[in-house]
Amino acid sequence: NYTLNLNGKKLTSKAVGKSAYTINGGKVTIQDGTITGTKKSGSVNISGIRSANADVVLKNCVIEKNTGYSYGGGIYAEGGSFTLEDCIVTENKATYGAGIYGLNCALEIKGKSKVNGNTGGNSYSAGGVYIKGGSFITGNGQEGSAERTVEISNNNPTSTTTNGVYLLDCSAEVKDAKISANGFYGVEIKNTKAGNSIAFNNVEFSNHSVNSALYVNSLGDFTATNCDFINNAFASTKKISAALCLGDVNASKTGSGGNKTLSNCRFLNNTAKTSVTSGAFPSGALAIKEKNQTEIEGCEFTGNSGKVGALYTTSATVTITGKTVFSSNEGTLSGAIQAASGTVTVSGAVVKNNVVISTAKGAGGINVAGGTFKMNRSLGDVAVYNNLYNDKPRDLYLNTGFSTIEILPAQ
Repeated sequence: NYTLNLNGKKLTSKAVGKSAYTINGGKVTIQDGTITGTKKSGSVNISGIRSANADVVLKNCVIEKNTGYSYGGGIYAEGGSFTLEDCIVTENKATYGAGIYGLNCALEIKGKSKVNGNTGGNSYSAGGVYIKGGSFITGNGQEGSAERTVEISNNNPTSTTTNGVYLLDCSAEVKDAKISANGFYGVEIKNTKAGNSIAFNNVEFSNHSVNSALYVNSLGDFTATNCDFINNAFASTKKISAALCLGDVNASKTGSGGNKTLSNCRFLNNTAKTSVTSGAFPSGALAIKEKNQTEIEGCEFTGNSGKVGALYTTSATVTITGKTVFSSNEGTLSGAIQAASGTVTVSGAVVKNNVVISTAKGAGGINVAGGTFKMNRSLGDVAVYNNLYNDKPRDLYLNTGFSTIEILPAQ
């Protein structure tokens, strides 16, 4: 074991084209200092810190203003583990993972750590954090605390090609975090292996303005618990949402898209475009596509707007339960829910005070355009009321020519 205490000093590269600090194997702790000033030279991959098959801990450090060539301007970690505790990673540059790049590494960010203001430079990349293989964990490090102390923000905030965070074929347990104002997607997840599970707990996604705050394209299981999606907006014309999109998992080639669960999450004041190309149905809050099997339990959708105000589903199997509330959402096809295809079952929900202003067919509450739609009102756990279509009451629109409808009346 080796501990390097910088005692408030700066650690910089000795020459252009060299990393400031390189670790090969072993267990190393670096604390109380700044790693800065790495400058690329040609196509040599360098970083502020580079580790290979080592177990590294950074405590109370700043990793700033390092410029790499391709991978990991601030930190590059391959194999082993890499933990940041109460650290700041900022103003670093590289093509992939400008702040942090992890390859088959167990990366953990905890305490009051911040990854912000980093700049990546390629499609399907990330300005903040790029993880390929391995695992990604965040947390506040305080047992019993719900404080969201980890921040990942303002990484490529206006980019139309580069994400804030990109997780590729890895597992993740992200909690106690604020993820805000990143672009292209705030967080993009692509898992082609069913064994990789993704969990978000007590995370805020806010103020993203290019595409979805969180885009999940995964064959593995996905859960979001006690998460808030607030004030996200986007200008895309795709079939996605401003807040969360459970996307195309290519399930037709590889099988099931895994189980997706949203529990006690809030979707508040998210906005999607309404003037889009033909066939696109962007929603303000949530879009569920392809063969995703999704349960929505005890969530809140309030004040969202788009072509579909709150929830758009297509080719998916969706169950809504646990007194999920859709309230005061606005759309041009559906204020609350648009079921285009697949199967949607509503067994526990309140759908109220949603609005549609449109010349197209639709409903302020629920618009069923295709697929199978089931609503169980017999247990008294479903209420649909006070929804408007062009200022007139219309809670439901059922396209019976293209849908299979099963509605059990209230007892």
